[in-house]
Amino acid sequence: MQAAVPWLILAVPMATLSGVLTGALQGRERFLELNLISVSSTVLFQLLPLAVARFWEVDLAVLLPAALCARLFTLLVLFIRCRRHIFQGHPATFARAQAEAGSLLRFGGWVTVTAFVGPMMVILDRFIIGALVGAKAVAFYTVPFHLGERSTLLSGALTFALFPRFAAVTPEERRRLAYTGLQVLAAVMTPAIAVGILLVEPFLAWWITPAFAEQSAPVGQILLLGFWANGFARISFAQLQAQGNPNRVAQCHLAEVLPYFALLYLGLHYFELVGAAAAFSLRVLVDFALLAGLAGWLPLALRLLWVPALLLALAFWIATQTLPGQPEWFGLAGLHGVLTGIWAWRQTPEWIRQATVARFRLFFRLPGKALRPS
Repeated sequence: MQAAVPWLILAVPMATLSGVLTGALQGRERFLELNLISVSSTVLFQLLPLAVARFWEVDLAVLLPAALCARLFTLLVLFIRCRRHIFQGHPATFARAQAEAGSLLRFGGWVTVTAFVGPMMVILDRFIIGALVGAKAVAFYTVPFHLGERSTLLSGALTFALFPRFAAVTPEERRRLAYTGLQVLAAVMTPAIAVGILLVEPFLAWWITPAFAEQSAPVGQILLLGFWANGFARISFAQLQAQGNPNRVAQCHLAEVLPYFALLYLGLHYFELVGAAAAFSLRVLVDFALLAGLAGWLPLALRLLWVPALLLALAFWIATQTLPGQPEWFGLAGLHGVLTGIWAWRQTPEWIRQATVARFRLFFRLPGKALRPS
């Protein structure tokens, strides 16, 4: 075990440099290249240690260097792409201006605070649940939590693309981008979260056991509502950081820590796991309101999101007041799906609807007008 420690220490600067190079390519909007690098890196990171374990030895002192070799390959590829797209033709030099270095350190310091406090609140709640309710209850909470967390891939991908645009445009254009992002995210996430709320109980019953689903499904349904709000908070999160205000994001998260843990304790004390899920969802809802208010478009977001919020409340009512698989469940869920689909289609920006119809016609070889480039 001691032999593995130096390799773990070496992984820290490699991860830091990879993050810097990834951010540089993100700023250049080289998203296709980043995705290809990410996929190949993940595959290599998984397969190389397996190959070493299969043909050499199962030992951390051997497996960790193999994993680091995969990360080193990714680092070299990122450096080559940055060299081409960012500093090709320019000599490598160090900026001697102390003000610039101080600005970067302040920015990075606040980003680090956010990167520490946010995950800390997510991780420590498992320990609190285990201490107050029991270790067995942690599984009933963690499984639906991780399922719901997959929905953040949608908002994460969107904010990944919006971040460089937010940093480069005027305030008016930034506001327009934020509104378009909210439109697209609401149209995509609302049906997805509604389906998750309706199907989490039968899915868990099929995947694990009906007894497990009975305990976990109510938790998952409440958590999904929180992840829906968290998706929109990510847009204002990216906007504030892109504007050079990571301190506001970090200060919001710091202000949420103590109230969240107090609410988590009370929720667990009175309502057990359902109370913990409610505490999480309420925290991320407050987080969304704070960040959207600081970004300057909270009233705009509220006007846009009240209809999908009602649709999700209706999905929650159907899921909690009817039995999955019964005729009334199928009827109400089907009607809800139609209403949500119609709203999502109307909510989607016109240019996306046109592109979707054009791709649909092309795939099924249907006649129609060709989509003219804008």
